[in-house]
Amino acid sequence: MIALLLLVLTLGVRFSADENVRLSRLGTFAVSSRDGTVVLLKSDYVSGTDTSHSTLHLLTPLGIEAVCPEHIHASNLIYSAATDNFYFTSPLSGVTGLYALCPRTLRCSPLTDLPVDISSVQLSPDATFLVFSADVYLYTDQTAPLSAAAAETKRLEGLPYSVKAFDSAYLLHWDEELWPEKFRHLFVARIPEKGYIREEDCFDVMPGFEGDAPLKPFGDIETFSISPDSRRIAFVTQVGSSRPWTTNDSIYLVDIETGHDPHASLLPSEPRCLTCDNVGRDAVPVFSPTNSDMLFYLSMREASSESDMLRLQALDVKSGKKSAFLLDYDGSFDSFFISPDSSTLYLSAVEKARSVVYACELDDILENEEFSDACTQVLIGGAISQVVRFEDKLIFSMSSLVHPADIFAAHSHGGEHRQLTQLNAHIMADWEPLHAPDEFYVKSKDDGAMVHSFFHYPQNDFDPEKDECKLVLYIHGGPESPWEDSWSYRWNPQTLVSEGYCVLATNFHGSGSFGEEFQKAIREHWFDIPVHDVMDAWNHVLEHYPFVNREKTCAMGASYGGTHVNWLMGHVDNITCFISHDGIFDLTAFGLDTDELFFPIREMGGLVWDAFETFEKWNPARSAGRFSAPALVIHGGYDFRIHKYHGIALFQALQLRGIPSRFVYFPTQSHWVWQPQESLVWHNEVIGWLHKYLNDE
Repeated sequence: MIALLLLVLTLGVRFSADENVRLSRLGTFAVSSRDGTVVLLKSDYVSGTDTSHSTLHLLTPLGIEAVCPEHIHASNLIYSAATDNFYFTSPLSGVTGLYALCPRTLRCSPLTDLPVDISSVQLSPDATFLVFSADVYLYTDQTAPLSAAAAETKRLEGLPYSVKAFDSAYLLHWDEELWPEKFRHLFVARIPEKGYIREEDCFDVMPGFEGDAPLKPFGDIETFSISPDSRRIAFVTQVGSSRPWTTNDSIYLVDIETGHDPHASLLPSEPRCLTCDNVGRDAVPVFSPTNSDMLFYLSMREASSESDMLRLQALDVKSGKKSAFLLDYDGSFDSFFISPDSSTLYLSAVEKARSVVYACELDDILENEEFSDACTQVLIGGAISQVVRFEDKLIFSMSSLVHPADIFAAHSHGGEHRQLTQLNAHIMADWEPLHAPDEFYVKSKDDGAMVHSFFHYPQNDFDPEKDECKLVLYIHGGPESPWEDSWSYRWNPQTLVSEGYCVLATNFHGSGSFGEEFQKAIREHWFDIPVHDVMDAWNHVLEHYPFVNREKTCAMGASYGGTHVNWLMGHVDNITCFISHDGIFDLTAFGLDTDELFFPIREMGGLVWDAFETFEKWNPARSAGRFSAPALVIHGGYDFRIHKYHGIALFQALQLRGIPSRFVYFPTQSHWVWQPQESLVWHNEVIGWLHKYLNDE
C-alpha cells in the first residue's frame, strides 16, 4: 500500500482543463518609478461558479501580499510618479469608480463620486486632472452627460418593451448588442484639492462624436496619451457610419490650456484630427516624455485592413509634419514605450511565433537609420507583454507553452530573465512535468517559403518505441493570428497531450510573425496554400514520428480555423473526425452578416457583389454535399463576428446527410468560451468527441 501511494505521489497530477481553470491569472501590474515597488492584479476562479475575483497584491521579497482585499473586482491599475500612488477602478460602492492605493500605508481610498461606471483611467503627469472613459447617449442632455447617461440607462431598463431603430451601423459588435447613438467617450476631470471628483468637475473631450474612445471592444489606455506638460491629450477614435467597413482609426488632439492652474476650469479645446489623411489604422499614440510637441504612434497604410503591418511614425503636432521610420523591418510592431529621458524607444513585436523587444536609440531613429543599425534585441520570449523600465531593469510579463504568465525582470541591455513572481508554483508543483513541443519547418511547394509548426506529443509515461498516439490537427484563427509560444486558458494543447494525443499546430501562410509577404499570402487564397501547408506538415510528422497513428486523425479549429475545418469536410477523405468552433459555413452570407465588414472585404478582395466569385470559390457551404466524416459543431450565442446561424446551418447540413454530428450551443458565450464552467463543458465535449472517434470509446 505504501509503495502504491509513493508511486501515485511520484507520478503527480495530470494536467487538465480543471487544473487550467484553477490557475491564478496575472492581470496588469504597475511599477513605482521612485523605488521599484510592484503592485499587480491577480484573478482567481471561485470554485463551482462562473465568477472570478480580481484582487490587488504587493510584490515582496517573500512573494505577494494581498492589499485592500475588499476590492474583489479591481481593474485598470496604474501608477502616478507625481503622487507616488497607485490607482485602480473598483465597483465596491456599486458604481465603478477610481481609488488610490498608497504604497506606504497600503490603504485604499475612493476618489470619485460619479453616477456611472468609469474605466481606462490615466492621471496627467502633473496629477492635476484625470482622464477616464464612460458611456454617453448623444441624444440626451449633454450639459450633464454622465447624469443623463445614468438616467437614460435606468429609463431603458424600465420600459415594458425592447425595440431598437438604427440609421447606421454598427448594430452588433463582437459580443455586444449596441444601442443607437450610445458611445464610449473620454472625459477629463479636475482633481480637487479636497473631496471627491464629481460630475461638475468632468468634461467630455469629444462631445457629439459618433465614435468610441477607447475603441471597442479591445481598446485600453494605450489608445490615448497625455503630453508631459499636461496640456494635450492625443486619442484614437473612428467617427461616422462607415466604421463597420473601414479601419480608418485616426488620432485626434485636444488642448488643455489650463493644465497647470489648480483653480481654473478644464475646458478642452475642440478635437482636431492629426492623421485623418491616412486611410489605414493609426494606433498607440505616445508623446515624447521630454517634448510635448512630438507624438509617436503606430500606423497601417492599407484601407479596410486589420492585418497590415503597423509601422512606427512620428508627428510634430504644431507643424503637422509626419515621418515614418524603420521601414526596412519585415514585420509589424505591437506596442512601444519611450524611456523617461527620451534616449531609447523600446519596440515590441512577434517574430517566428515568439515575442521580441528591441531597444532603439531614438536619435538614430530620427536620423532615419535602418532598423538593424538603430535597434538591438534585448528580450525574447515566450509571450512578453506589459514591458516597463525601472532604472537599469526591464520588468515584464511572460508566459510560454509550458508556463502561465508571471512577472520577470532583465537588464535593460538584455541578458538572463529573472522570475519575480511564482503565482502558481503551489499548483504546478503537483503536476506531471509539462514539456515544450518540437518545432520544424517544411518548404512550401507553392512559393518555397519555410512553414513553421509546433508538434506536441506525450512525454511522461509515453514510450515512442512501444506506444502510439492519435493526431489532432490544430488550426488557428485570425487567419493571421499564429500559434505562439504562449500559455492559453482556452486552446491549450497541453490539455490534449495529457489525454494521450499528439497535436500538430502549423503556422500556415497567412500567419503573423513570419514576414509581411508570408502573412498577406492568404488573401484571396483561403484554402489552397494554407491547406497545402497543413497537409505537408502532417506528412512530415508521419515521416519523422513513426509512433503517430496513420489511420485516425481529427482536425479542429476556431474562427478561421473552424472555417478551415468546414472546408476540409468537403474536400478531404483521410480525416476521421472534425471539430468546428465558431466557423463560417456560408462565406458569401458572412460577407454581409458579420459585424466588421472590412474583414471579408480585405480578405476576399472586395465587396460581395464585386468579388462574388472569390467568396463562392472558398465557400464551405458549396461542398456540403460531399461531407462524410463525423463532426462536432460548437457555437456561442453572443458571437457576432460569425453568427450562430453558421453553426446551425452546418449542423443541419450534416444531419440531412445522415452524418454523426453534435451541436453544442453556448447561449451566453461569444466568439470564445470565456467563463470557467462553460470552459469545462467545452473541454469535456471536445475530449469526449476525440475519445469516441479516435479511440473508439
